[in-house]
Amino acid sequence: MMKNRSLNRPAAATAPVMIRQERTADVHCLICTHRVQAQVLVDRRGARVKSGEKCSRCGSSLEAGYVLSLKPAA
Repeated sequence: MMKNRSLNRPAAATAPVMIRQERTADVHCLICTHRVQAQVLVDRRGARVKSGEKCSRCGSSLEAGYVLSLKPAA
């Protein structure tokens, strides 16, 4: 007689909900080497510059820029 092993298995784990926040941060522009403010997406892995953000000084893309400091959430 075979036992039903499916009853002994734990319930399927649900994937954690990833919450992304959009915040303002200081970002280092690689082209003009200045610190500019830009919108960044913050999740549990870190902060990344939002796609399509441009440097306010030189107009270059900030997607490869470094996030230097985050402003506190309001």
